[in-house]
Amino acid sequence: MKNLKKIALALALAGISLSASAQRSWDLFYVPRTIQLTAPFNYNANTGVQYVTNGPIDVKLFDGLARIDFTAITNTGTSGGTLTATLYGSSTAPSLTGVGSLSSIGSYGLINSTTSINYTNSSLGSATNIYATNPYFLPGTITTPTAATAGFATRYLDPTLLTTTGAITLTGKSQSVVGFNIGDVPRYLYVVYTVGGSVTNWVIGATLTGMTHGNDLY
Repeated sequence: MKNLKKIALALALAGISLSASAQRSWDLFYVPRTIQLTAPFNYNANTGVQYVTNGPIDVKLFDGLARIDFTAITNTGTSGGTLTATLYGSSTAPSLTGVGSLSSIGSYGLINSTTSINYTNSSLGSATNIYATNPYFLPGTITTPTAATAGFATRYLDPTLLTTTGAITLTGKSQSVVGFNIGDVPRYLYVVYTVGGSVTNWVIGATLTGMTHGNDLY
């Protein structure tokens, strides 16, 4: 009887573990944590300021692969100016006067365009021709192999490698997604924006989303 109780308890604990694992895998609302890396703001070139940055955020509780979503738009639409975002880390959370102590976070993966995939609702019948186009930010390239050489013909997603370095180029009226190993980043994270060209106004914003290993509340 004692052995049966032990087995039942082990199964129950395994069920709890599997449930928690499934929750982390499927829940993109309650489980991940999102930080406002850069509150949406308007940059006016007439002020003469070229560099703009956020205050540091503390990433000590984050681990694994994290993502940053950038949004940028200009008063000219898609052209007329330049904007880059550079990610820096620091172990001492310097002020803006201590920019020299910041260091680049290293390599990352970048998605700066969407892949449109059409879905047809065949249950409504071909006469209605109801479909939707989903513009995905895919972390890779849809690839169709050559069956004769690859041995298979099924399309697959060739993943975006985390090998890009340096500044991230943001264009007007755009969204970009950056993926990186946040465990390799110093404790404090900055993003520095550099603007140029003839655009007089930019609206910029960014969020960071990742998994934490600390207190369940945060």
